[in-house]
Amino acid sequence: MNLSDHFTLAEMTISAQGERAGLDNTPGPTEIANLQRVCRLLEDIRGYLRYPIVILSGYRSAPVNRLVGGSKTSAHMDGLAADFICPRYGTPFEVCRLIAMERKFDYDQLIHEHAWVHIGLRNDDKPNRRMNLTKGRSGGYIDGLVGG
Repeated sequence: MNLSDHFTLAEMTISAQGERAGLDNTPGPTEIANLQRVCRLLEDIRGYLRYPIVILSGYRSAPVNRLVGGSKTSAHMDGLAADFICPRYGTPFEVCRLIAMERKFDYDQLIHEHAWVHIGLRNDDKPNRRMNLTKGRSGGYIDGLVGG
């Protein structure tokens, strides 16, 4: 099933760890609708970068999220986040910096996770915060985009 021109439900729900553990990672209708919102944002980012985006993680069921060590409040569980790379454009930091500098992208959280980019949307009627964070080397998050 296509969620947008360049992103499928299969790639937005893949979890090698979850599959190895025999965990179900099937989203419901609400999560699929949320994934479509995320994919619209990813389409805009892909167009701006002018290169394909490789999805590392999208939707995660609660059991899969626990297995991979995700946050207990992870937007991934609602289908409202994606982790990705765009190696043909540059490093995750370069991708984060470009997204943050371009005011047209409406996101709640943009996190430089060092090895990938995390982008998420809100799950309520409040406006997205355009929060920019960097994963700390020893855990936690640092306000702003740090790295290079």
